[in-house]
Amino acid sequence: MSSTLTYGGEETRPALREACLRAGFDAGQAQLIRALDNGIWRLPGGVVARVHQPGTETSALNEIRGTYWL
Repeated sequence: MSSTLTYGGEETRPALREACLRAGFDAGQAQLIRALDNGIWRLPGGVVARVHQPGTETSALNEIRGTYWL
């Protein structure tokens, strides 16, 4: 699946809300930091969340593994 430059903004907010609900974070004051091929959000307390577009699970898992490695 190819990336588009239009995915990653406000259309990722519903997924962000659901993820925050499951993880116990408040998405009500989330601020969009960047929107390109995914949405990057700043949450209260210094938490940053990245919401990938559908169909990019492999890429997201590789980024998570890289984050743990660092």
